[in-house]
Amino acid sequence: MSVIKPSNVVKIGRLYFFGSDDETIISYLSYREIKAMKFHLLILTIFLFFGGVLWACNDEKNFGGKCPPVDPYFKIESIRSYNLKVVGSGNNPWTGIPEGDQVYWWNFFIRFAFDSEYLALEGFGPNSNLKALSCLPAGYKGDKVGVDTLYLKTLSDFSMDYAAGDTLNSIMLMQDWTFSRDNFEEFFSIGTYLKENGAGINREVFEMKMTEGPAKAGEYTFELIYVLNNGDVFRHTTAPVLLRN
Repeated sequence: MSVIKPSNVVKIGRLYFFGSDDETIISYLSYREIKAMKFHLLILTIFLFFGGVLWACNDEKNFGGKCPPVDPYFKIESIRSYNLKVVGSGNNPWTGIPEGDQVYWWNFFIRFAFDSEYLALEGFGPNSNLKALSCLPAGYKGDKVGVDTLYLKTLSDFSMDYAAGDTLNSIMLMQDWTFSRDNFEEFFSIGTYLKENGAGINREVFEMKMTEGPAKAGEYTFELIYVLNNGDVFRHTTAPVLLRN
């Protein structure tokens, strides 16, 4: 494609310049040259981005054989929960329960997750702001405080044995995460969870399920009381769930 030359043009190699002493000099390139320049700039940008990521996360060649540091511990700020049910038989065989849907109590479980605080990643390399790309996730060593005890209460009459306000610990089991259908059968006691997490909480998530169902079908809501060794107490009320027998 030819270049339309304005007046007062000076050609230097493949570039054309125009202007006068009191004007800004502007370069003119052909259409193909402009496209080629944009393409090369895009390639350079991609190279710098991903090259920087690889450089920042290569734990064998950088930082004396160590990854950029992150704060290894988490601090609990609050707790949230999700009402889930088991479905299928593949990996992560669970799904959320839509509002208004009923679920058999033996397929129902609650996932609790901590909202945590972390220290900022220290700046290393051109991608130091990409904290998630660190070689190890923030909080990977767990919590420093540890859990003292926890309670799950029913906020409505649950059965002949458990009235509104009663603790359901004796019919609850726990685990960290349901990865498979077989894993759903491997929940353990609350006592085991407290023992394994007493010196420091290992993960920012845990699950609870029932060993007994309610006396009748209906809507149920539960309250978690989670007590740390330093005396901090976190309370969380779950969303209502419609359980059936």
